Amino acid sequence: MKTNKFFYALAATAMLGLSACSSEEPLLQGGNGEGNVTFTLQLPEVIGSRAYSDGLSATKLSYYVYDEDNSSANIAALNGTATFTNREATVTLNLVSGKSYSIVFLATVNGQTHYTYAPATNELSVTYGSAAQDETRDAFYVYEPTFKVTGAISKTVTLKRPFAQVNVGTTDWAKATAGNISLTETSMTVTGVANKINLGTGAVEGNEEVTFTSAAMPATTEDFPYAAANVDRYLAMNYILVGADKSTVDVKLNTNATPAINEMVFSQVPVQRNYRTNIYGALLTNPAVYNVKIDQSYEVEPGFNCDGFDGSVITKNANGTVRCVTPVLPVGVTESSLTGKVGVYVDANGNTVTFAATGDGVKEAMQNASEIYFAPNAAITVASHSMEVPQAGIVVHGNGATIAGGEQDFSINRAYAAGSVVNLTVYNLNGVKVWGASASKSTININLINCSMHATGLTDGSHSLVMNRGSENEAVTNIVLDGCHMENGQVGLHTIYAGKTVIKNCSFKDVVVPININKKSSTQTATVEVVNCTFDNCGVAATETSNSAYDYAAPIRVVDAVVLLTR
Repeated sequence: MKTNKFFYALAATAMLGLSACSSEEPLLQGGNGEGNVTFTLQLPEVIGSRAYSDGLSATKLSYYVYDEDNSSANIAALNGTATFTNREATVTLNLVSGKSYSIVFLATVNGQTHYTYAPATNELSVTYGSAAQDETRDAFYVYEPTFKVTGAISKTVTLKRPFAQVNVGTTDWAKATAGNISLTETSMTVTGVANKINLGTGAVEGNEEVTFTSAAMPATTEDFPYAAANVDRYLAMNYILVGADKSTVDVKLNTNATPAINEMVFSQVPVQRNYRTNIYGALLTNPAVYNVKIDQSYEVEPGFNCDGFDGSVITKNANGTVRCVTPVLPVGVTESSLTGKVGVYVDANGNTVTFAATGDGVKEAMQNASEIYFAPNAAITVASHSMEVPQAGIVVHGNGATIAGGEQDFSINRAYAAGSVVNLTVYNLNGVKVWGASASKSTININLINCSMHATGLTDGSHSLVMNRGSENEAVTNIVLDGCHMENGQVGLHTIYAGKTVIKNCSFKDVVVPININKKSSTQTATVEVVNCTFDNCGVAATETSNSAYDYAAPIRVVDAVVLLTR
């Protein structure tokens, strides 16, 4: 029997206290008007073709002023309300010149009962349990961070939604109704939903299973928000509170259909604050086949990178191997056009270029494009650390392909430009390894999504998901493993660098040291999050004294005096 040994080094985190406003502090500026601060508040542009998400229902604006010179205390006398007209409202405050403030703005539907804000703690609490398809849940907020009043201020800010929108639509309504299926109402249950958000920090709390009770489906005048889905009936729409980073929830949809339709279950659905997720497919006649797409229509800031889900549809075997059902490919490229070829990219002139199933072929493609696409479920043989990640970074759509070879890694073992940021994102690829480290003070962001690695033995150190070590410099490596699987190997992930490591929804089987964090920097900190992962027969047996990891083997090993570990 194996002995699992855990090493945790935890650091305390400081908590910022909130105290009451001093009674000696003047609240209003004198009559010279130099402290007049005017905010013009705007709601986002219309993204819904009908009532949903048009923003017109959230007409009540509440604002809360905080004294940043006095322990961030709320100044209740300056709190107030205003009314949005055509998605715009104006708030003018007469503040003390020379002092610093912050403000929370919150827009809700007048008379709504879903949200309760506590000014003393900046926390917005959410109550669930109402009917599905409830547009009175629409809300917006913005936090205006600390500013110092040095004279008159006039500023325009745009509020954003604190939640995600989940939409479900079917592409076979006509076929279902022709088959005499009758359906008028739906209900939705979502697991993994937050119930509280700090509007100052954006942090969320809670992990609930919430149910939106049965209610009439969206009206036929409502357009499903993802036109490319060819949805002919919008089945459900609900708002849920989630974090600013992409995460996953489980969604169940029930109907009042006659004849009865079984509960539809959608697992590991991607969601993100101020984005909407669209689930669609032939749900009424073939509920096992569907697509999930996260739509950035809610979020219009530039530079958004869908770093968790590339829109492909995959299946996973029992051993974690990924197989692609619906691949992600460049516009104009079809799965059949890649028959006998390993991959494709689009060059700077907009031409599609295929590449060879070798490490050199992949390397050349990576140097000529920011995104490359493997042929669905293709086989690639590489060697000699040839797949070097370029300075400009790369996104790899694996589409269920499998890489094999003695050194089948994406290599980051080079000196990137000092101070630069290099991004490597790999989706849906088997046989993945990332190896090496920057020899300069740079930042490497590694994202492996739905990837797998099947190594060749428990003393084999050449196969792992991430082996991030080399020069002990002040480089930073941020690592995300989401939905990945590692089996039959010595090491799953090993890093010696500062940065943030997130391992979620991953599985490790017969791995001696699945997660090994051993930060070397004495001046930088690291954080580690391990969420919803499984460890099957990991560690080392008491009799395996010859194993080089015998003295430290454990499912999770973290070594450093300043590492914060959450699990």
